[in-house]
Amino acid sequence: MLVNIIKNILNKNIYLSLLSGLLFSLSWAPNGLYIFVMLAFVPLFTIESKLNNHKYKKIKVFLFSFLSFFIWNLFVLYWIVYSTFVGMLMTIFLSSLFMSLVFLMYSVVKSKLGYRLGTLFFIFLWIALELFMHTDNIPFPWLNLGNVFSNNIELIQWYEYTGAFGGTLWICIVNILVFKLFVNIKINEHMEKIASKIIKSSLYLVATLITPMFISKMIYLNYVHKGDNIDVLVHQSNLDPYKEKFKVDNEDQAKKILEKLSTILDKDLDYVVFPETYLHRGIYLKKIDEDNSIRMIRGLTNYFPKLNIVLGVSLYEESDLEGYKYYNSAIQINKDDKTMVYHKSKLVPAVEKVPFANIIKPILGELLFKFGGSNSSYSEDSTRVVFSNEVNDFKVGAIVCYESTFGAHVSEYVSNGANALFIITNDGWWSDSKGREQHLEYAKLRAIENRRSIARAANTGISAVINQKGEIQKELEYEQEGWIRHKIRANNSLTFYSRNPHIISIISIIGVIFIFLYYIKRVRKRRQE
Repeated sequence: MLVNIIKNILNKNIYLSLLSGLLFSLSWAPNGLYIFVMLAFVPLFTIESKLNNHKYKKIKVFLFSFLSFFIWNLFVLYWIVYSTFVGMLMTIFLSSLFMSLVFLMYSVVKSKLGYRLGTLFFIFLWIALELFMHTDNIPFPWLNLGNVFSNNIELIQWYEYTGAFGGTLWICIVNILVFKLFVNIKINEHMEKIASKIIKSSLYLVATLITPMFISKMIYLNYVHKGDNIDVLVHQSNLDPYKEKFKVDNEDQAKKILEKLSTILDKDLDYVVFPETYLHRGIYLKKIDEDNSIRMIRGLTNYFPKLNIVLGVSLYEESDLEGYKYYNSAIQINKDDKTMVYHKSKLVPAVEKVPFANIIKPILGELLFKFGGSNSSYSEDSTRVVFSNEVNDFKVGAIVCYESTFGAHVSEYVSNGANALFIITNDGWWSDSKGREQHLEYAKLRAIENRRSIARAANTGISAVINQKGEIQKELEYEQEGWIRHKIRANNSLTFYSRNPHIISIISIIGVIFIFLYYIKRVRKRRQE
């Protein structure tokens, strides 16, 4: 009975397509079984192979792959609906579309250049797609394959060399080897030849699967945390962003800071970290140091001169071209007279920035901004500002919310001198869903890639302290108001990834270009013949 069911699945492409989508979905963080992602492309490779000489191969390859990727995207990204229904649909559709186009292009190139070059093209092109999802116009790296291991940090300590792109490369290669083994088993040849091929494929597969795990385990067991201690206090305010958070005046929030900290501050504390947009009423950027709420908070440093307070604020300034520029920013307040400022520069698509707005807005007009619930696009910072101070040598990068999902972006803070990282976020937008958990999980990747300790302050979600190995040391759960105090390490050394975050993606782009040019050459040659 079971055998017949399996045969039926293998014989019907629709079932294989559904199986692929299910495998991707079940593998994903925070509670997924990562082993499934090592098999998830195999059903799609099988479909593509079965349709090799089919009349409508291109259309069917695209549709079956789109179904798989749509299931995966829907399962993992459903929580976006808590913020915007239209935005959720657009995100899921576009992400599935791009993935499907990659698979279609792989099929087209493979049909002309053969299996080896075709699969190599697939690897390069998929990584190139993930790089594309890091760009400013379509900034959405949430489903980059390498992210899937975020709840299995003992397997990916080598991300300090490759970043999450290395995980993507690993997954693609293993899937190709599994498919090759599957094909060899099905080949109807002499038994000895079959056995030889199976053994050879199995050895390649096992070596590829096990070696990175072994290396990672060794790194994990032998890693020594680096740097001096930074005494950090993290606050989780637990304000409902839909009902409470944005109804509180800045000065009232500043008073709350003074009240909360008056009983727990001491002279040993180096930093207090508050969540994103903690002061949400727009403050005029050029006069930020004259703002009453800022002056009230700075008053604490009269009693605690080594104290630095990092928090999220909404800022604005005049612009000749746009009237006003608005910023979602992080600031550092200490005994210095001047407030340090960093503006969020990886903005949430549709909500904080409309992708390709210059092209689309003339067509849709103001209707465009209603899709994501935003009235306008925020402005961005051109550099990754690192917060320093005169009391000690500590330098921190204040990462605002969504930015923490971008590996290369975070590495810029580190290359600019940050020896610890703070993440300030809201995460209350997503209610009690997988979204806030996935967001925390991805922070662990950034810790490993750069070997930087992370203090994460969420309005509500999960505030946490993460060490250089990606381990969560302390956390506050969803809908808890409270504090985390912990000593984190200030590491000054740079990882290979921090220095070279784009190596794998650059190689992939070059690979895509060369193989595609060769494909065009072959097509032209055949036409001439």
